[in-house]
Amino acid sequence: MPRLTRRRLLLNMASSAAPAIAASAAGAGVPLTEVAASLAVEADARAFGDFIATRLWPMASRNRISRKTFDAALANARPDPSVIMLLERQPEVDLAIWEYVALIVSAERVENGLAKLRSEEALLADLEARYGVDRHVLVAIWGMESAYGTRMGTRSVFTSLAMLAWQGGRKAEFGRIQLLAALQIADRGEINPARMLGSWAGAFGHTQFIPTTYLAHAVDHDGDGRRDLVGSHSDALASTANYLRVSGWRADAPWGFEVRLPAEPSNAVLDGRERGLSDWASYGLARTDAKPIEGSLPAALLLPSGVRGPAFLVTQNYRAVLKYNNAMAYALAIGLLSDQLKGEPPIATAWPLAERPLRLSERRELQRHLRRRGYDIGEIDGVLGERTLAAVRHWQRARRLAPDGYASIALLEELSQATPR
Repeated sequence: MPRLTRRRLLLNMASSAAPAIAASAAGAGVPLTEVAASLAVEADARAFGDFIATRLWPMASRNRISRKTFDAALANARPDPSVIMLLERQPEVDLAIWEYVALIVSAERVENGLAKLRSEEALLADLEARYGVDRHVLVAIWGMESAYGTRMGTRSVFTSLAMLAWQGGRKAEFGRIQLLAALQIADRGEINPARMLGSWAGAFGHTQFIPTTYLAHAVDHDGDGRRDLVGSHSDALASTANYLRVSGWRADAPWGFEVRLPAEPSNAVLDGRERGLSDWASYGLARTDAKPIEGSLPAALLLPSGVRGPAFLVTQNYRAVLKYNNAMAYALAIGLLSDQLKGEPPIATAWPLAERPLRLSERRELQRHLRRRGYDIGEIDGVLGERTLAAVRHWQRARRLAPDGYASIALLEELSQATPR
């Protein structure tokens, strides 16, 4: 074999026999580790291509997706390992709640949101009247999801979802379902496949709809005959308003508000149950803005950092935002950002910054301990959802601790020592 330059060797590795290339690596001055890495990349590319051809195309064909659409979406797809890496690195889960809120409710996002409220006043008034959804919440979601249309994502939705279907583990089924929906969008001619760029999870457009949500709830607000969430911010905002309305948004209710707890809240206050606002007032809760808590509107107590941090009463509008993104941190940040856009003051209670929140591995460890003790916490995924929090509250009550559902380092250590191996 003639002497290979470094560039030529790396180019040839995609098509030449691996043993021969590896044998020539020393002469070309290319480390064997680099050769091995490049060969692994090419092997992954072949395996990904085989998966697309033998698993994804039959699925698409059975669902009447045209070959033309399928090839336009995936013919040139290459593996994107960062999709799988990002699956385990979600800011709503990784960051402390106060870090996440500070990231979302930033001065820049508030300033830009106020500018959008002014420039899009007519559109937002129309959407508010038509769907009954607070314009400030719509703008908050727009700012959160794409920085008001300036950062909608650069990844192919089809490649990202194919990666999840291929190597996404617990998200593989999600990847398959969403990929099929994305192909249906393209096959109907609503959005050109080349313009369907978005996040690692396949969300796209100004307000980052996943494909199944697009199919079910997207609307054509500008009347051009297409539901274009990429090229039309009015379609995107109208679709978001429609989705929140269908998810239970009430025009006559806030998302929630900050409250102060009594000095020694009873177990009844911390039991996780929903109550009417007047009932909460009878338990000694008071709004931090000094407004009265009154009426029969159902609300639940949210303690994102336990009894030592800020407390909120949240309504079904908060839960409607949760259906948009099922993370407590996300829904709370959207509510707080919308308050800032209304000119409301920031929260009054300080976060417990001295207490380190649990890392992802520690949250999974917590869930494993709870499961060993017989609690039904669902999937061990490190996401502290309703079942995990209910189990934490039950454990706290059994130990005569304040049952606020907050999973702290101290609670994990105590649970670890008490859990049978």
